[in-house]
Amino acid sequence: MILGTGIAHTTPHSSTFSTHQYIGLFVVFVTYIVPHFAIAQQTEFLQKSNFSPTDHTLYLTDTWKFQAGDDFSWAQKDLADSSWQQVSTYLGPSELPFVNWEGIGWFRLQFKIDSSLVNYPLALLIEQHNGASEIYLDGSLIFQLGEVSSIKEYYLPYRDNRPHPIIISDTTTHVLAVRFANHDADIYTDYGLSAGFRFLIGDMDNHIISTLDHDISELRKKMFYAGLLLAFTLIHALLFVFYPTEKKNLYFALFTGFLTLLTLSIIESDFTISPLSSLNFHRVSLIAWVLSVVYALRFSYSLFYQKVPVIFWGFLVVGFALAIGTRFMTNNLRLLREV
Repeated sequence: MILGTGIAHTTPHSSTFSTHQYIGLFVVFVTYIVPHFAIAQQTEFLQKSNFSPTDHTLYLTDTWKFQAGDDFSWAQKDLADSSWQQVSTYLGPSELPFVNWEGIGWFRLQFKIDSSLVNYPLALLIEQHNGASEIYLDGSLIFQLGEVSSIKEYYLPYRDNRPHPIIISDTTTHVLAVRFANHDADIYTDYGLSAGFRFLIGDMDNHIISTLDHDISELRKKMFYAGLLLAFTLIHALLFVFYPTEKKNLYFALFTGFLTLLTLSIIESDFTISPLSSLNFHRVSLIAWVLSVVYALRFSYSLFYQKVPVIFWGFLVVGFALAIGTRFMTNNLRLLREV
């Protein structure tokens, strides 16, 4: 009886304690062990069958190992980087505050290819590059974009959308290391833009042709729009000169004139090799966009009202305030980019 009573009392207690232990071990395993295991095992696996059918591109992850500072030994293939932080190479406004970014740092990515890509003509594709970089494959420098330096005065950012050839000769694990500098990262994040880079892998032959075709096509279209808008601007400006009482022509000329400036600034932003120049043209495009909206409203009111409605002057004040703020107070006007 006593033994039976003891068993009856101890069995539920032991079962409850064991359940808590299992739950605790599971939480520890999921919280600590699994993430570390996943990080340690992260290796991009590339194969020809994974090429995007539309653009013949292999989309590498933008999450790489990162270490702030500058040390050329960090390019080596066999470097132990398990303690490095994992961050997005974009270095966007949401990531940069959590990165110890001091103008320069190193990024590393491990990858492997299958036999279908051995000695295949691949290309390193530059989707974004707002700084200067040196790109190393297994410790050897293969490309350089701009001038990388830990000293801002010796740093020269560079933009380039050309495909760069890369050949992988075996199926072992390889390391792509990027020494990247951007001493103006805060300027980009003030506009809600990314301060880093994004690299992809693609079919070299296909991307040489497609990049050239795309650039020529885009330039032709935008130049056509700019020419058409400029023609409307000149015609209506001349009409206003000869018929000054018809102020509709003036408002329409200002509307299309700012649209012309917007189009030309986008063209310059797309094709300049300087990231900072691209950012300046981006500023101009925002100002031109705001003012084109203001004068589109003014032209519309001139068609239907003899007297300008009071609400327009409110739009005018807000428009000019936004235009000035876009140039000088970008960090307080992020809403403008989302309208």
